[in-house]
Amino acid sequence: MAEARQRPDVELLNAVALIEQHVRLTLERVLPDGLTAAQFAVLAQLNRSAVAQTPGSLAAAAGVTRGAMTSTLQKLEARGLAAIVKDELDGRRKWVSLSEDGLAAHHACLSAARLPREALRREFAATEFEQALPFLRRLQAFLGRADYLNGPRPARWKDAPGPAAESLGGRAWD
Repeated sequence: MAEARQRPDVELLNAVALIEQHVRLTLERVLPDGLTAAQFAVLAQLNRSAVAQTPGSLAAAAGVTRGAMTSTLQKLEARGLAAIVKDELDGRRKWVSLSEDGLAAHHACLSAARLPREALRREFAATEFEQALPFLRRLQAFLGRADYLNGPRPARWKDAPGPAAESLGGRAWD
C-alpha cells in the first residue's frame, strides 16, 4: 500500500491527540485515590471559581456533554468531593461546589502532578512553551467555535475524504 501523503495540519492534530493521551495517562497514574483526569479537571474548575457553578457551565468549560459531566459529578459527589444542591428558586437547576474533602483532594492532585510537570520543565525550556502557546491558543479558539463546521458535509461516511474511504469509492484528500 502506498504511503499516505503527509500534511502538516493532519500531523499536528495527530500529535496534539497523542500528547493529550500521554498527559491524561501520566496524570491518572499519579493521581491519588483512583481519581481520573476528568474528575481532577472538575475539581480544578470548582477550585478556580469563587461561586458554585451549574453542571451545564462546568460541561461547557470542560468541552464535554452534559451527560458526561453529570456522570463525573455523580462520582465526585458519591466520594464526598463535591456538593450538589438544587436551586431554591428554580428546582430544575442545580449548583455544584467543592466540598472540604474536594479541596483537600484537589491539593493532593496538584502535589501528585508535580513530578511529571517538573520532568517537562527539565526537558524543555520555558521559551519553548512560550513560543508554542500563541499558535496553540489560536487553534484551540478556532476548534472551540461551532461555526467552523458550517461547510458541506458528506451524506455518508464512505463519501468522506480519506484513505479508508478510498477503498470504498470515496474521494481522496485534496
